[in-house]
Amino acid sequence: MSGIYKYYKKIMETETKTSRLTKRECKILYLVANGNSNPEIAKLLHLSYNTIKAAVTVILKKLNAKNRAQAVFIAAHKNLFDNRDLFT
Repeated sequence: MSGIYKYYKKIMETETKTSRLTKRECKILYLVANGNSNPEIAKLLHLSYNTIKAAVTVILKKLNAKNRAQAVFIAAHKNLFDNRDLFT
């Protein structure tokens, strides 16, 4: 099995998992995508640093992503930012 095939198979396996992201998780991932650090996100959302850190860990697990950049790529590929009214 080629590397690219495995990669896209992994993305497709996240299809059902991504629909389980909460609104807060989508909001945090959106802020990650815009280059915000965990402390910046905590300040913007009036949450603790540890809450954001835990949420990012959960997001990575749900998306089966190895890092923040991959999570953002998967979210963009699945149009997670386009389909939600994140800040209402």
